[in-house]
Amino acid sequence: MQHRVTIVGPDHHFLCSEDRSVLAAMIDCGRTSVAVGCRSGGCGVCRVEILDGHYRTGQMSSAQVSPAERLEGFALACQLFPAGALVLRAAPRRNVASDDAVCDPFERMRRQCAAMAGRAS
Repeated sequence: MQHRVTIVGPDHHFLCSEDRSVLAAMIDCGRTSVAVGCRSGGCGVCRVEILDGHYRTGQMSSAQVSPAERLEGFALACQLFPAGALVLRAAPRRNVASDDAVCDPFERMRRQCAAMAGRAS
């Protein structure tokens, strides 16, 4: 069954089936309302706040969405599956200062090289 997903801010909406993640459905229809990272629930780049609706979630890193935040309606869009119409908004990810939170492997490598160059001088 398909459900309407609305992302407030840019006010984008699209349909998403119950067995597809919100992030995958968003990408499929060409929307860019939520940032895309690892797509496996670890980096927190696609963090959203669910404002209304019914859903289920897959496994998410508790470093990116704590159990308390899950109860408050936060999730990662790559692990968010609609069970009815959803209304969301993009939310800032946690731990953005940590190199471990950088999902882009090239950016992570650039930071590591810069850190090593700084230690060598």
